Amino acid sequence: MNKAAIIYWSQTGNTEMMAEFIAQGLRNKAWTVDLYTISDFGINQIDDYSVLLFGCPAMGDEVLEEFEFQPKFDELKPHLIAKKVGLFGSYDWGDGLWMREWKEDCESLGIEIIVEPLIVQRQPEPQQCIEYGEQIAIQKGK
Repeated sequence: MNKAAIIYWSQTGNTEMMAEFIAQGLRNKAWTVDLYTISDFGINQIDDYSVLLFGCPAMGDEVLEEFEFQPKFDELKPHLIAKKVGLFGSYDWGDGLWMREWKEDCESLGIEIIVEPLIVQRQPEPQQCIEYGEQIAIQKGK
């Protein structure tokens, strides 16, 4: 099954744009893709997908968004073990600490991060995100 869910939270629209371009990359490789905001995705949907991609920008002191995204992701985490997962997000300042910590947290629980997370500063470059989606499609088969 080549079907991906892209689940994201976006404040300025940059992470949402990333999600849309990543979806385009997956579709270029003949994947079925569904996009969800984090509040619209539920535990009961996890098994409908071969890959789950999560996107969240860096907030505050380089952390995940704390009121909507983090609590929902924490709820989903135990159900992501043995799943293929990708992470992406945008930031305005800093050096990507939020993404490194997010990836380490996932891997410490046994969640497989299928490719290195994609982070972009401010507005995403479309081609970079499209290529990330294509890379996910290629890696899933390995």
